[in-house]
Amino acid sequence: MGTAEEPASGADPLEGVRNAVQEAGSQVLFALRACSELPPDSPEVEDFQQWLGGAALLLAWAEVRSYPLRQSFGRLILERTEFQEVSLRAAWRVVDEAGAEAGAVVGTVIGQRKWLGHAHDRPTFTVAHDPTGGQREAAWTSAGHPSPTLAVAALVDHLERR
Repeated sequence: MGTAEEPASGADPLEGVRNAVQEAGSQVLFALRACSELPPDSPEVEDFQQWLGGAALLLAWAEVRSYPLRQSFGRLILERTEFQEVSLRAAWRVVDEAGAEAGAVVGTVIGQRKWLGHAHDRPTFTVAHDPTGGQREAAWTSAGHPSPTLAVAALVDHLERR
């Protein structure tokens, strides 16, 4: 019997789960596309589409929920603030824990999925630097990140270059 490897300090313990869920979601999406190419009068095609659509939705929920509720990036903290199962939308706020105004919200991350007509695509994440705490339009944004952690990494790079 082998021993399980201990995750590195600060490592995301759900990353393996998330990766498996993303792979399963890709396979379900492939099956949905295959079903959409069948003639509508094919036996049980409607049932398959309904079952696979339900599986895709469950996998999408699992993927979004697998991201940490709170994660540290040096002095910045990423905190999940919202999750909507219907639209598969998730939101995080980015808090500066050590700046001049400790605890100030300096940005947001929004995760959304594009509807492909038969299923949702993989999520993409947009980060916004908002030093006004939502009082005005964001000073800087960056879209298309594959995870909220990579979106915050882009915000960290932006803040370091200022």
